[in-house]
Amino acid sequence: MHFSTLSETTAVEDFDCDEEPLNDFLKNFALLFQKRHFGVTIICSEKPDSKKPILGYYTLCPTSIERQMLDKKVLTGPRPNPIPGFRLCRLAVDKRFKGKGYGKMLLIHCLEKCVNHAELIGGSVLIIDAKNERAKKFYEYFGFSSLPDTPFVLTKTIKQIKKDFEVSLRP
Repeated sequence: MHFSTLSETTAVEDFDCDEEPLNDFLKNFALLFQKRHFGVTIICSEKPDSKKPILGYYTLCPTSIERQMLDKKVLTGPRPNPIPGFRLCRLAVDKRFKGKGYGKMLLIHCLEKCVNHAELIGGSVLIIDAKNERAKKFYEYFGFSSLPDTPFVLTKTIKQIKKDFEVSLRP
C-alpha cells in the first residue's frame, strides 16, 4: 500500500464510498482545507501513482478539547486545559474495496502518524468524529470510547494508543 498526501494531481473523481458527504468532501473541499492548513488528507492507493484508484482516505487535523469533556479516568496527573490533541475528521474506503481491511489499515496509519507527531510537537488525545452508528462501532472495536454527552465523538489517549501498539507488535 502507498500512502500520500492529497495533491492537485490525485485522481479523486472516481472515488465513491457510498456516503455522499465523505465523497463530496474529498472531491470538493479536502484540497481547499489542506491549502488553508485546516487539516491534511492522506490518500491510500495500491501504488505511488496519482492516477491509480484511491482505496481510501482520512483527514487529520490538530485540535484541543476541554478537560471536563473527557472521562475522569483518562485524566491522570496534571494536564493543561484545553488538552491538545489530534482529530480524525473523516475516514472512508471506496465501495469497490470494502471488506478487505483497508479501513483498519487507514486507521493504523493515522494512529502511527498521531503517535509520531505527539512525540515531535505534543498532543495527548485522538478525537474521532464518527459519521454514523456503523462508523462508531468500527472505532469502538479498536478501543475508542464515546464522550459522555456526544456519543458520535470518540476518544483515546496517545498513551493508550502507544500501549496498544506495543502489545500488538510483540511476538
